[in-house]
Amino acid sequence: MVDQKNVKGVPYGGMGLRRGLTTGTCAAVAARGAALWLTQGWCPGQVTIRLPIGDEVTLPVRKVSWSETAARCCVIKDAGDDPDVTNGAAIHAEVGFAAEPGVSLHGGEGVGRVTLPGLAVPVGEAAINPVPRRMISEALADLVSAGVGWMVTISVPGGEQLARRTFNGRLGIVGGISILGTTGYVEPRSLDALRRSLPPLLDVVRAAGYRTVCLVPGNIGHRAARRLQPPPDEAQIVEMGDFLGFMLDEARARGFAAVTLVGHAGKLAKVLDGHWQTHSKHSPPANMAVLEFFAAAGLPRPMVRELMKLPTVEGIQLAVIEAGYTQLPALLAGRIQELVRERLKGEVEVSVHLCDFGGNIVGEAR
Repeated sequence: MVDQKNVKGVPYGGMGLRRGLTTGTCAAVAARGAALWLTQGWCPGQVTIRLPIGDEVTLPVRKVSWSETAARCCVIKDAGDDPDVTNGAAIHAEVGFAAEPGVSLHGGEGVGRVTLPGLAVPVGEAAINPVPRRMISEALADLVSAGVGWMVTISVPGGEQLARRTFNGRLGIVGGISILGTTGYVEPRSLDALRRSLPPLLDVVRAAGYRTVCLVPGNIGHRAARRLQPPPDEAQIVEMGDFLGFMLDEARARGFAAVTLVGHAGKLAKVLDGHWQTHSKHSPPANMAVLEFFAAAGLPRPMVRELMKLPTVEGIQLAVIEAGYTQLPALLAGRIQELVRERLKGEVEVSVHLCDFGGNIVGEAR
């Protein structure tokens, strides 16, 4: 557990959500613990380091192995009240002496390796981000004689399995998790954490040379995107979750020439009421917005009143198609297209493709 008395801003003995500490912080603490054990002959029970924002934190350290040339310690990650997939993971650091000054940093078991351009770490390197790299170097700076350096290997047993629950595979990070962090803290806001993880997916698409990105809310849209004619390359498809407006803005900021939007009207039609964050906590169901649009487009009022009894947009959509009003989903896609173009200030080409729950395309605005 994090020593909360020494973590500035973490509620201690009071109400509120607890901050956690990043994998980068854990790796730096484990590295310093191993270096102390190697140089002083004893493994400390706790280690203090300074975070990038200036705070000092003290974490318990577990000893793993020792020899005259190398020592290994680990820190158990405490993500606080954030539902981080790496919460409880053991972050290991093996430290040995190196003939050259500075820190030679490597990724071991469970730490991913970068295979695609566009990220903060070059292709071929261990997925240890720049700030954690600096934190590890600073944690060891005062523990070695002049002219001597450190060989450090960070590993996370079970990290490859944990990575399957992250976006790493889509980012081209294979073999394990990333060692991350910018402030040293994990803030207990899961939606914010997810939102921060999405823009790098756009960076990877852009770095691969694509000028069009295909945004989908989730698996249904992803399945439908594969059925477009012609289909986008798999590398162009980015799952944006509920962050429709945010990801559209991020795509525009990155200079994409075109956005292909593929998803169910239950999500995408929420923009008719001005809702660009499509999570149910932030926006109501799109049933009435869809029915009002269909009514304005010519759907008879008696049928509209009947469809108001249906609980889902899926049911409404299927009902109008079965009744022969097959053009209505395409008109709805066209209206969504107009609103998206307005948000993107006309600077990005937009196509919208609506699907049903089976991933079948039911209406398009190209």
